[in-house]
Amino acid sequence: MNNSVNTFNKACVSIRVKYQYDLDKSLGQNMLALSNAQGYYSRRGQSPWVKRALTWAKSKDCVFLVMEVDEFGKTSKVEQVVNTVDKQDIVYQIEEFLSWYESTGCKELTEYIILPYWASHGELDLKELDKIPVPMAKAAQAAAVKAVIKQDKQQQQESNKMKSLFDKVVNTNKDAAIMAAQLTAGKTANDFIQSKMYASLPWYARLFAKKKDAKNNGLAKLAVANAAVGLAQHFGKDDPRLRYISEAMLQDAMVAITRDSDMVEKFISEITAAVAIPNEIMDKFQKERETI
Repeated sequence: MNNSVNTFNKACVSIRVKYQYDLDKSLGQNMLALSNAQGYYSRRGQSPWVKRALTWAKSKDCVFLVMEVDEFGKTSKVEQVVNTVDKQDIVYQIEEFLSWYESTGCKELTEYIILPYWASHGELDLKELDKIPVPMAKAAQAAAVKAVIKQDKQQQQESNKMKSLFDKVVNTNKDAAIMAAQLTAGKTANDFIQSKMYASLPWYARLFAKKKDAKNNGLAKLAVANAAVGLAQHFGKDDPRLRYISEAMLQDAMVAITRDSDMVEKFISEITAAVAIPNEIMDKFQKERETI
């Protein structure tokens, strides 16, 4: 707190007014607040405010801080008045104002707000007081705004991270759900068609298929699924539902093949061993493939 503020506060104490300089207000705002503070315009013992003010005015080392407030509430710049006659003239105008106000209850005359201070209170620089609230208020406001912006930025970053993570989880779950739905549709279709096929087989073939659990055989599913894909492409190329089901059957078959990979490898080995192909034919076949 600077010297001018200390002087202002000491002056308030000396005239028995309960007010302390508010650093968040301008000098003019502080003068207005001073006039509404407890003890201002009050008598002390048998001495009314005007008599007290005249006593202050006669003191040669007393300085008046003066601010005018007209009947419309417009304020003047705060000034320092040192001349005794000028100080007394201001007190007479205060007396006129108070008399009018007490008789009418209206503020239709110019009000003079004064704060007397003495050299013993210290120095009082009006320019110093005028500068106090502006930088302090701006600094406080800037700090508050900066803190809010920083907090909002952090919250936004956290929100963006959470949103990104949430979107990834949602998309992953969505893809997984779509795949699971298609696999389920494929398995249902494979089981349905295989059941229809096995139902048309002779009894001994159905008995053999049941013993070998042919419905869950990956190769059997693959054969049925490929047949379904071929039929869908030939007879239902304009039917998206049929294409979806046939592709789902193929996916379900591939899952089964992957699960039963040992069986598939054994099956391939058996095929290559069972079918004899002369070497010259294989060489010719490979050469033709290389030229394509």
